Amino acid sequence: MSIWYCIFGGIFAITVIFLVTLCCFQKKRNQELEKIIFVDCITGGSTYEKFKRDLEEYLKKNNKQICAVLSIDVDKSKYIEEIFGSEEYIKAINYVWKALKEETRENEFCCHRDADQFYALFQYKDEDTIKQRIEAMYDDIREEIERGEIYYDLKISVGVYILKNRKHTVERILFRSDVARRTIKGQHDKLYAFYSDEIKQKQIRNKEIEDRMEKALEKGEFYVCYQPKYSTQSKEIVGAEALVRWRMNGENVIPPSEFISLFESNGFIKQLDKYVFEQACKDMRSWLDKGLDVKPVSVNLSQMQLYNSNFIKEYMEIRERYELKPKYVQLELTETALFENTVVLENVINQLHELGFEVLMDDFGKGYSSLNMLKNVEVDTVKIDKSFVDDIGNNKRVERIIATIISLVRSLNMHVVAEGVENEIQYKFLNLVECDEIQGFYFSKPIEAKEYEKMLKKKK
Repeated sequence: MSIWYCIFGGIFAITVIFLVTLCCFQKKRNQELEKIIFVDCITGGSTYEKFKRDLEEYLKKNNKQICAVLSIDVDKSKYIEEIFGSEEYIKAINYVWKALKEETRENEFCCHRDADQFYALFQYKDEDTIKQRIEAMYDDIREEIERGEIYYDLKISVGVYILKNRKHTVERILFRSDVARRTIKGQHDKLYAFYSDEIKQKQIRNKEIEDRMEKALEKGEFYVCYQPKYSTQSKEIVGAEALVRWRMNGENVIPPSEFISLFESNGFIKQLDKYVFEQACKDMRSWLDKGLDVKPVSVNLSQMQLYNSNFIKEYMEIRERYELKPKYVQLELTETALFENTVVLENVINQLHELGFEVLMDDFGKGYSSLNMLKNVEVDTVKIDKSFVDDIGNNKRVERIIATIISLVRSLNMHVVAEGVENEIQYKFLNLVECDEIQGFYFSKPIEAKEYEKMLKKKK
């Protein structure tokens, strides 16, 4: 019996050792998995998954405490990486993280999400206190940059949702803070925005627009207007820009400001771009068949099209279907689109040029790196942004900048157009500094196709 006791005892001991070892291994593995899931590899702080779990626990334990959930985004972070490299980009992310972490107090928490986005939960006393804390955080970020080896102007956008209703899900709470942030994205004069009833109503309106957009396209509710471009010297029409409008249900006209940015975010802009391009080609074919002196029409191209590998083929097929010569159709890209897609941009521009398309850089001067664009991107025409033109007659410094831009662009054998020209003072100045073309209310607002057709003269 003693032998069997020894055998069973040995087996039991081995089993215990095995189970203990297995438990230790599993515990270590769980710790490693938890570290992967909950510890951010860039900042060493909490991940988004950890933040969501902490927020869920906080909502269960603190039923009466009002708090503020912040959604923080670094504006134009690609600019930092593009110009200064990935190492400096990582430093910039950590500058933001350090400032956010230092501003986070007891019973508060924060995280770094993907790329350049952060979240935080702050205790809520009043709106002014939240504003002061955000401003203090931003000051800390700027101080960190000033202490670094490379200086640049880093901007952040902060959306704030004041959490009073504990019945909301974590996803809904974070979504509302994101929505508030998006309302000021890219507006560098605004640091923060609070979620409000006004923003809520805009959400509802956006939902209504999204529910209608597909049917509206099918029913032909979208239509194309044309804003003529004029020779600055002769004052004759030399072209036009095709602009989309929406007459919802055949009645109320919805301004583009209500739907363009929404369509850019949800991807519908690709379908709308293509529709406008085809409608412009169709109109020009009709005018040519009537013997009119048709001028080139430029059509806006969303930056999302740059990621659509088929768009060049599709656009080319449309142009050929209407038997239009290349000179009649131009494509406009905003400076922002050009900057943010430099990886694919050169190939796209080259293909468009090979097919005879002229490419225009819209909104020149509005973005971060206009001169860098001139250096890297071979466009045919540069359109000076309206924000510069608005200051003509009131700001001599801006006038000198405009004159320099025009001289520089023309020296590179590119055409230059001034947008948003609204009065005679602006026109006379642009004529004096030899701007090639002007576009704006001084000569004509955007008009419907039938009205623009009347402005085109018969060919002699």
